[in-house]
Amino acid sequence: MIPSKEKIKEIIKSLQRILKIQDWDIDFDFCGDKKIQELAGDFYYACCERQMRLHKATIYINKDHNGIDEWYSTLVHELYHIVTQNWHYHAKSLLDYIADETTKSKESEMLANYYEQTIEDLAKGFVSAYPVTNFTKEVENVTE
Repeated sequence: MIPSKEKIKEIIKSLQRILKIQDWDIDFDFCGDKKIQELAGDFYYACCERQMRLHKATIYINKDHNGIDEWYSTLVHELYHIVTQNWHYHAKSLLDYIADETTKSKESEMLANYYEQTIEDLAKGFVSAYPVTNFTKEVENVTE
């Protein structure tokens, strides 16, 4: 079960304070398979579009994906992408390096996998320390 879009936006605000990224304007929206494929690829059920210099981001969760029940850990995972991007504000980010066609190689693929696994590990630790019940008692179905 997943909360409404409005409730998730409230949760994001609370998580931003904990993660020290409250200076970011973070929006949230549900999307379907087609939008996720356009933004992130075939196998993802969430993604985060970021505008570093503007400190703006939009997190999307694919409501059609069978992993939707893991919405909270997915949300935290996407927020950690913002946290780690914040570390690279004045330098070319690791993700930019990985995505740069001139550096595509086995090494950049390994870096991408390492980066995603690091984000996933950070998110798991956070979810253990700050379970979803800290932010919501009732989780209602998506009605959008």
